[in-house]
Amino acid sequence: MDDNVSSFQPVLFVIVSEMLVDWLKHAFITKFNHVRASVYGRYMDVLARDVLIAGSVSGAQRSKRRGVSQAPSRAWLILVDYP
Repeated sequence: MDDNVSSFQPVLFVIVSEMLVDWLKHAFITKFNHVRASVYGRYMDVLARDVLIAGSVSGAQRSKRRGVSQAPSRAWLILVDYP
């Protein structure tokens, strides 16, 4: 039991640290770019809509909408499949 707890603590530390860093980053972006907090509600609406229609959209269209290139994931797949 102690082994599980001791291995979980660094993971929890990293997750909490990432949340804190993201919170600070968004606070600075919002402040210095004069972005209203209400914009995040609109972002959440758009993201929720994208998730709901994800089943009817092809993978390439989803990646393009999110601004993610497929090349890194394909390279990773090749490296994993052909060591």
